[in-house]
Amino acid sequence: MCLMKLMLILRQSESLVKSAVGLKEHEGVKYQTTVQNITGLIPPGSDGVNHGELSKSYFYPRAP
Repeated sequence: MCLMKLMLILRQSESLVKSAVGLKEHEGVKYQTTVQNITGLIPPGSDGVNHGELSKSYFYPRAP
């Protein structure tokens, strides 16, 4: 991946996180959001990650 493209992706990710964190309000409900970076949950890369293929369970969740 080109360095410039990687930098753009990182900048967009940072912008998304910054806009989602802090004091928020929706339909009169006020709430506070925080972020925590957790590493090591999955290995680096895209192996084992479903990119764009939603399973049927996403649309039809199982009944409890």
